[in-house]
Amino acid sequence: IHVDFGTEFASQQEFNDKLKVVVNEAPSVQDATVVVDYLLPQNGRSVSQINFNLKNFVLDDGAGNVIPVGNIVVKNLELQQDSQTSYQTIAFNGNLLIMPGDDANEQWIGPFLGDIPLDLSGKLEGNKLYVTIEIEMGGVGHVHVEFGSDIENAIAGVEADVAQQTEIYDLAGRRVSRATKGIYVINGKKVIK
Repeated sequence: IHVDFGTEFASQQEFNDKLKVVVNEAPSVQDATVVVDYLLPQNGRSVSQINFNLKNFVLDDGAGNVIPVGNIVVKNLELQQDSQTSYQTIAFNGNLLIMPGDDANEQWIGPFLGDIPLDLSGKLEGNKLYVTIEIEMGGVGHVHVEFGSDIENAIAGVEADVAQQTEIYDLAGRRVSRATKGIYVINGKKVIK
């Protein structure tokens, strides 16, 4: 008898970035970690699904009051490749149970909230991850979460025009480094200095 249990991971990647949290229009910023498990498909093709885990999520009102919520774990998210962009997208809209955070001594409220409505959308490219999460959290209210910087609006690369090399020749046809007083041929044109 042969039994396989669980899912094989192709790899795991940890993203550390700023987390912007807005609770009923009161913003706060904190450092956060998201772990992404790339799942190996059964058919042996390339990775097409991930598990998303926002670790040890807390609500911070900016005045020193912190409410430990827990780990927001969304499993089996489909990676979608848009032919118009270089990044992949993920999305989830449904009810989710927030798991306890990593510190067993902490009173994480997530598991006590039961299934809550959660809307997640994100972009993933190489070592960049941008995710927005909308949560309706019972007595707390509406929670908006942003992780990372928007990949689409970020500067991906800078291209500079390479300056054309200036060729300067005197009337005898000798190349010179700079033009002083006199007549020169600069980039193929006669110039009087």
